[in-house]
Amino acid sequence: MAKRPDEAGLIETYLAPLAGKQSFSFLDDAAILDMPEGFELVVTSDAIAEGVHFLKGTNPARLAQKAIRVNLSDLAAKGSKPLGVSLSLGLSDDWDAGWIENFAEGLGADLKVFGIELTGGDTFRSPGGTVINVTALGAIRPGRYVSRTTAKPGDAVYVSGTIGEAYLGLLSARHDLAGRQDDLSAVLERYELPEPRVQSIGIVSEFASAAMDISDGLVGDLEKLCRASGVGAKIEAQNIPLSAAAMGILEKNPAISLIDLATGGDDYELLITVTAERAGQFERQALADKTPFRRIGEIVSGNGVEVTGPDGFPIKTAKRSYSHF
Repeated sequence: MAKRPDEAGLIETYLAPLAGKQSFSFLDDAAILDMPEGFELVVTSDAIAEGVHFLKGTNPARLAQKAIRVNLSDLAAKGSKPLGVSLSLGLSDDWDAGWIENFAEGLGADLKVFGIELTGGDTFRSPGGTVINVTALGAIRPGRYVSRTTAKPGDAVYVSGTIGEAYLGLLSARHDLAGRQDDLSAVLERYELPEPRVQSIGIVSEFASAAMDISDGLVGDLEKLCRASGVGAKIEAQNIPLSAAAMGILEKNPAISLIDLATGGDDYELLITVTAERAGQFERQALADKTPFRRIGEIVSGNGVEVTGPDGFPIKTAKRSYSHF
C-alpha cells in the first residue's frame, strides 16, 4: 500500500489544484460563486456509497465521475446549466495515495468535460466504506425551473436514451449475467459511468411541463412524479427504449424481464412530460437536435402508474423501483 498523506496533505496535493478560481485554493471555509446576470441559482445534492451505489474495488476515477454525473443529471432535469460542484469525501480505512490520486484524476477530467468548477467540500473518515457526496450548483432563467409537481392529465410522457443498462451492468459486475462480452462491457460502462443529459437542458427548459431524472427506476420514479403532481400515468412496455446490448442480454437471460429493467434504477436518463398541444413540436425539435427521447405513455387522472403489455392488459410487477429502506 502506497504511503498516504494526512488530511491537510491530501487536500493540498490532490484536491486544491482542482479548485475554482474563487475557492481560494481551499485555504478558506467557503467560496464565492459569480452568477450570470439575469439567472437564478439551482442547488441539488446526491451521494453515492460503497455497497449501495458501487462495488468495492471500483476504479476510483470512475467513482469521482459518477458522483459528479448523477448530480448533473438532476440539474439537467430542471433545465439548469451546471456551474460548479462541492465535494464531501468519506474515505474507508484502506485508502492510500494511489487511490486518491486516481480519484483526483477522474474528478479533474470531468470538471473539464462539463466546464464546471470545484468550489470546496470536506474529507472525513468513513469506516463503513467510501462515501462521496456532491452538491451541484446550476444557473437558470427566472421562471424556467421545471418541477416534478406540474404534470397534467393529457400530457405525453417521454424518456431520454435507453433504460435498464445500468441494472444489467450491476449484474455484470457481480458476474451474475450471461451474454456476449461486448454487451456485458457496454452495460457495465453504463452502470459505472452514466451520461447526464446536459445537452438536453435547452429542450427540457423550453418544452417540459414536468421533469425529473431516473435514479431508482423508470416505473418508480414516474410514480414519484405522478404523486408530486397529483395525477396518474399509463405507459406501454413495448415503447420503453432498450439498447442493442440490453436486448442481446435479455435473449440470453430469460429469467430477466423488461420490467426488471424498467424498475432496476441507476439509469440517470430524463423523464419528462409535455403538453399534448406541444408534443409534436417537441418531437420535431428533439429530432432536429438529435436528442434521444421516446414517447412511452401519457399522464391521466387518478394516481399510480399502469404498465400495459402489447395486448393492452396491465402488467403486474413485484417491485416498482429500487428502495434504500
